[in-house]
Amino acid sequence: MVNSKIKLIGLDLDGTLIDPSGKIERETIEILEKVTEVKGIKIAVVTSRSFEDVLPVFFENGLRYFPSIIIAEEREIYISKDGIYQPLSEEWNNWIIKEEEKILPTSKKLLKKWAKELQKKGLQFSFVSEEIEKKRKYPSLKFVDVNQAERARRYVEKELSFLNVPLRAGRPGICLDIRSNKTGKGKTLNKLLQLLKISPTSVLCIGDSHNDLEMLDGRYGFQSGCPANAEEVVKKAVLKNKGYIAQEKYGRGVIEIIERLL
Repeated sequence: MVNSKIKLIGLDLDGTLIDPSGKIERETIEILEKVTEVKGIKIAVVTSRSFEDVLPVFFENGLRYFPSIIIAEEREIYISKDGIYQPLSEEWNNWIIKEEEKILPTSKKLLKKWAKELQKKGLQFSFVSEEIEKKRKYPSLKFVDVNQAERARRYVEKELSFLNVPLRAGRPGICLDIRSNKTGKGKTLNKLLQLLKISPTSVLCIGDSHNDLEMLDGRYGFQSGCPANAEEVVKKAVLKNKGYIAQEKYGRGVIEIIERLL
C-alpha cells in the first residue's frame, strides 16, 4: 500500500491521467499540483506517445502546472527546467533512440511476416504509416479492439521466444509495437531514478494497460495502483504487488489512489 515516503509518482497518460475524450479532470490537476507544491513529490508522465504529442494534451487541458518529467515513447527522458523541457541526459536519449533505430530493419521484416499469420487467424488491423514508423524507429499494427491486439501480442511474444533477437512485443491499448528490449516504461523509469538518485521503493506508479505492467507488477520495486477501467491483467498485477485498485475510472481513479498517499 502507498505511504508518505513517496518521492515520485509515475503516471500513464492515455486511459489513466486522461479519459477517452482526451480530458484531464480539473480535480486531478489540482491534486497533482498539491502533492508537488505541498509534499515536494515529483510527477512523471510515462507514456508511449512521442514527446511532441504529449505537450498539446497539457495545453488543451489548460494545465497551469506541467509535470516536471516526461518519459516519452517508453524510452526518452525529459525534465522541465524553468518551464522548458529538455533531455535529462542527452547521452541516454541519443543512445536509446539509436538502439531502436539499429534494429528497425529486423523488426519491420519480422512484423510483416507475422502480420500474414495474424491475418490468417482472422485478426483485423492496419499498419502504422511509413512516415510515423520512420519517426518512431519501430513498426506497429493497430487493431480493431484490445482483445485482438492482445491475441496478436501473445502470438508475437511466443514467436520471439524462439528467436535470438533483442526485441519485445509491446501493447499500448489496441496497438502492437515491436520494440527494442532495452525500452519499456519500467526500464526507463528505473533509469530515471538512477539519474535522480531516488529509491524505487519511493515511487508510486499508476497505469491501466498491458504496456504499464512492468512498472506496476513490482519487478523494479515500485509501489502501484490502477484506475477502475484498467485491464484485468493489470488489476491482478497490482493486487499481487499489494497495490491499490481504485473504484473510480481514469483521472478520478488517480485522485482516489493519490488520496491514500495524502
